[in-house]
Amino acid sequence: MTTADRSPGRHPGVGRVRPGSGPPARLFNSAVASYAVVTAWEVGLLDEMRASGRLDIPRFAREHDLHEPSVRAVLQALEWAEVVRVTDDADEAKPGDAFAEVYATKGFFGWLLGGCGELLRTGGTVARGGSQGRARIRRDAGRIGTGTADFGRQFIDPVLHRMLEEIDYTCVVDLGCGNGDRLVSAVLARPGSRGVGVDIAPDAIEAARRRVAEAGLLDRVALVEADARRLEPRPEFADVDLATCFLMGHDFWPREDCVAVLAGLRTVFPRLRDVALGDTYRSGEAPGPELPILTLGFEYVHALMGRYVPSLDEWRDVFPDSGWRCHAEHDVTLPPNTKIFHLVPAC
Repeated sequence: MTTADRSPGRHPGVGRVRPGSGPPARLFNSAVASYAVVTAWEVGLLDEMRASGRLDIPRFAREHDLHEPSVRAVLQALEWAEVVRVTDDADEAKPGDAFAEVYATKGFFGWLLGGCGELLRTGGTVARGGSQGRARIRRDAGRIGTGTADFGRQFIDPVLHRMLEEIDYTCVVDLGCGNGDRLVSAVLARPGSRGVGVDIAPDAIEAARRRVAEAGLLDRVALVEADARRLEPRPEFADVDLATCFLMGHDFWPREDCVAVLAGLRTVFPRLRDVALGDTYRSGEAPGPELPILTLGFEYVHALMGRYVPSLDEWRDVFPDSGWRCHAEHDVTLPPNTKIFHLVPAC
């Protein structure tokens, strides 16, 4: 072996590289910047900058009781990603070229890094531990709900609202209701209607209860802590004629379980006539520079959890066997590879 072969930065089959630069540096720095997006959102920095068009750094830290060096570190990471620009005097920050797009998609960052951060951190343990490893999976349901509510409000709800204008309903149930935003909107959109929210997470039910109270709908909306995959008839469900379910339909799979869950809806909700089922399906796209936001993270996280993500064709194929007919499909721009299926009874 020659001296050149033993030199730093040399590896068989790789060629000369400068350690710590190029793709590794971009990958590393983008991870830091992505976490900075979540932190900036959680402490109100992104909302303040969007509302004011600027950020007085010392004042913002003081008024929000934040550690100023930490705020500056967050801004430095965001500046690397062109989300913000820090002025020459270092006391003010303004939106950068990427600010608008990052602000609009912040919910995806919150879902992945806030809600699934513990899972990502322990991926080695989960993958190595098989079924026992997956039993130790921890996710933050509150942050997942906050993230999905943010991008759902912007990209999913407008499509749903146009769809609901064509459906005659008097009582709507939202399966996996999260913080209750979607359920409240559906009830308010139809005078005299009532609603039921179902969620497995106690924190989500509590958040939904606050949202329902704020909207003045405590007399029209009931909340039930339960697993949407294992529902049984109860008085609150007797008059439901519309069911909505968003971004959790893949949790019904594998196929035989999904058939049972969808078929069981007509027993649990005896007056059910319409279902709005919105979900992200498996893309089938190869990883590459054009892969859109969420796709890689969505499929990666669910693979770690051992959860099957069906393809679009698999979704279309499962409806007839579960007693439903797909009346219409509505495309959603974001999340990518997402549709809202309007289901009606097959007979």
